[in-house]
Amino acid sequence: MVMEITQAEGNKVNGTSFHNSTIVATIDELTDLFGEAPFQGDRNEKVQYSWELTLSQELFGDIHFTIYDWKQYRTLSRHSEYEFHIGGFSKSQTERAREAVEELLMDYRGYDNL
Repeated sequence: MVMEITQAEGNKVNGTSFHNSTIVATIDELTDLFGEAPFQGDRNEKVQYSWELTLSQELFGDIHFTIYDWKQYRTLSRHSEYEFHIGGFSKSQTERAREAVEELLMDYRGYDNL
């Protein structure tokens, strides 16, 4: 399946929420894959890094979603792994986004897809 993940345009992620989909990654990995996080807060905020993204799929159309850390309340190292939440409009969409991001992370890290 042909897919691409790009920065979301406009306010297409407004109204997304957490549906228990997460990934483990470093800030540097996510930045290398998706560019600098459009939102960057400080350690006193619930979210310090947030990406607004669109997964474009040939067969199923676009899925708009967010990737963000949640309630870390400490200074985050760009090189350490953290659990990031995926926000979307439904459980099925966030799961599909998680699968796509994990696939990109595996390729980025040099792992073979099984």
